[in-house]
Amino acid sequence: MPTLRILPRLALGLCLALPLAAAFGATPAVHLQARAYADDGRLLYRESHWVFATPEGRTRLVLYRCPDGEPFARKWVRDHGLPVSPDFELEDARRGYREGVRRRGDGRREIFVRRDTGSAGRSALLDDAPAPVIDAGFDAFLRAHWNLAPDASLSVPFLLPSRLGTLDFKVRRLPDQVIDGRPVRRFRLGLDSLIGFALPHLDVAYDARSRALWRFRGIANIRDVEGRNLSVRIDFAPPEPIDNASATVQDAARQPLTGRCPLR
Repeated sequence: MPTLRILPRLALGLCLALPLAAAFGATPAVHLQARAYADDGRLLYRESHWVFATPEGRTRLVLYRCPDGEPFARKWVRDHGLPVSPDFELEDARRGYREGVRRRGDGRREIFVRRDTGSAGRSALLDDAPAPVIDAGFDAFLRAHWNLAPDASLSVPFLLPSRLGTLDFKVRRLPDQVIDGRPVRRFRLGLDSLIGFALPHLDVAYDARSRALWRFRGIANIRDVEGRNLSVRIDFAPPEPIDNASATVQDAARQPLTGRCPLR
């Protein structure tokens, strides 16, 4: 695959899971909502997030909904004590797209991906030396480097399920800003290469006080009707604690994925 086409086809999932890890700590379970907008301001889809504790460690459940509220995709993320390199599975029922990282019977981990229901699935063993950043693990990585100096950068191997492997990316802290009276801390993710400056990048912005994710801009791992990754801006509401987490999560896990929005 040509390097210039890599970033638009990423399935990073950052916008889907970053705020969940942030909510862990004082509360046993949290819920939040987010909205994804096209470049022209149209609402493309909604996200409903839950994070809670399980025997597998921190677990995250995300439902992706059409603008009318019908769910069309679901993602599970389980960190198994490896917050930077969790297992995950994303299923988009509109085309039958699937991707993720799972554990095999021999204890090793494998990457898997299926483009649609008419395609054969592909898989490969995960090279975890060094451990790559996987999906929501980007949030854990950023929090571990929260005080990275402005304009400083770090290189990280990031998993790309569509490639059944990793690429080196550069994470750079951008200068802090004050937006609408809110102190904001910003980070950028882009390819770590000589031509990386010319390629699309992902920007994430956190509330500098609460460290809650506030905004994401870039290529999402949700696809349009043609199977191309969407360019979006996602605005996140503050996380809220939930009391009856078990019943709420079970309901979300059982909801049929009936949404058929084309997301053009």
